Amino acid sequence: MKLYLSPSNQPANKYAVGSTTEKIQMEALAKLVQARLQDYEIDLVMATLSYDINKRDDEAKAKGCTHYLALHSNAGGAGKAQGAVAFYHPKASVTKTLATNLIAELNAINPNKENRNSQVVDGMTLFKGAGAGEIREPFEKDLKPVLLEVDFHDNPTTAKWIIDNKPAIADAITRALVKTFKLKKKVAPAPATGIKDLAGTVKIIYTGADGVNARKAPSFEQDAVDHVVKAGEVFTVTGITTDGQFYRLKSGLFITTGDKFVAYSKATPAAPAFTEYLVKVTAYALNVRKGPGINHPIATTIRLGQVYTIVGEKDGWGQLKSGAGWINLDYTERV
Repeated sequence: MKLYLSPSNQPANKYAVGSTTEKIQMEALAKLVQARLQDYEIDLVMATLSYDINKRDDEAKAKGCTHYLALHSNAGGAGKAQGAVAFYHPKASVTKTLATNLIAELNAINPNKENRNSQVVDGMTLFKGAGAGEIREPFEKDLKPVLLEVDFHDNPTTAKWIIDNKPAIADAITRALVKTFKLKKKVAPAPATGIKDLAGTVKIIYTGADGVNARKAPSFEQDAVDHVVKAGEVFTVTGITTDGQFYRLKSGLFITTGDKFVAYSKATPAAPAFTEYLVKVTAYALNVRKGPGINHPIATTIRLGQVYTIVGEKDGWGQLKSGAGWINLDYTERV
């Protein structure tokens, strides 16, 4: 379907409060409806706002529209009338369905009890059977028209309600359109998924018989599944998707990050490589022990002035490259 949205172009119809007019309020309402319908699979055409109703049916036809929704506010009843009224064409059954849904949605949000004889009205009974212009003229152009009067603008209470509640009214109109035409929400394209480096391991903790899927791509689609892994298996992690939903494994496969299924452990940074160096013995005699401390037995003794290579340190002791043991570095100096 393709909907033509036609807000009132009647600047002379002043509201009972707010120093505003029917044209201003209905154009603002139509723009709110237009914004909401952008989330749905529907083609929408907004009327050229400078056109009066005598041009709008032609514009709707020229633009390939199939349905026509006019948005107005009402007047009459000496400022005491209240309640929405929706007019339909009797030869287009879907227009009565839409009119009925519009009234139901508006009544549900309007705190002011309506006092209309009927809120869903055959628009061709107006004007001694000539019909309302925005019902008769669009229908003659093969459009399916509904004219909605959201409430009365000459009643101070309902005029203020319209002014203050246009977003809620737009929501109600949108719900009625969605219900009538079974509109589906647009599916947003999946964002491109990047990979950030991450080092660690992941252990499968899910114990269900169906296991956890290892996937060829970071996607929950069934055709991305490579094979199933079971509780207790551990894998090396090399990255994580930027949306945080999948770990990249060393194998190039992907697995969910869901903590119901896996437990991640961060990699322990490797100790920096030890740079060996030379020392000269400064004591007359220095014991070489089998471990780094005086509690370890003596392996041999080295003499003043001798030079040795140190390949490790612990608690002030140096490990000799020769493998002979450890010496107390307090009795040496670097060379």
